[in-house]
Amino acid sequence: MSKQILRRKLLTQRDSIEAAQKKQWDAAINEALRRHEWFLQAQMIFAYYPINSEPDILPALEYALRQKKQIALPRCDTQTRSMQFYPVQSLHSLPVGAYGIPAPEGEEYIPAKHAQLVIVPGISFDDAGYRLGYGGGYYDRFFARYSGLRTLGVCYKKMMQAQLPKDEKDIAVLSVLTEQRGETR
Repeated sequence: MSKQILRRKLLTQRDSIEAAQKKQWDAAINEALRRHEWFLQAQMIFAYYPINSEPDILPALEYALRQKKQIALPRCDTQTRSMQFYPVQSLHSLPVGAYGIPAPEGEEYIPAKHAQLVIVPGISFDDAGYRLGYGGGYYDRFFARYSGLRTLGVCYKKMMQAQLPKDEKDIAVLSVLTEQRGETR
């Protein structure tokens, strides 16, 4: 099955999760994140701002901010098809950026070498840590430029696949966190 067809199928599946079920799974994911060793150790966390039916990790990020951890969110440059992470002091009232995703303002991005943890969204991940995203390739290009980062995918367990189609540009995350087991690899 091609990535495009699988992406549509899995997005439909994720979008159909009942609101009460999603809320319960999001709470479990946030609890697992707050207790995760990498999250506890990290003082600089690169994360994502959840949109649509993505796992809502905002409570864990707000907790991190209260713990005086630094949070940076991505801002996509659609012309260069690249992204950089910019610091945020608050997760509220962020301006809408590329693709309708709230993104931080500011001129100075945080160099990737300062990230102690990168929390990565995905429609689906497989058992080897490969992800299926929205198809823009932003995360794969970012990870290709900045290798050696500690990457933690976040996904609902029902969205996990044994194996996803991949090509030479795809880069696996080190581990995947779900609502059921906390961590899958």
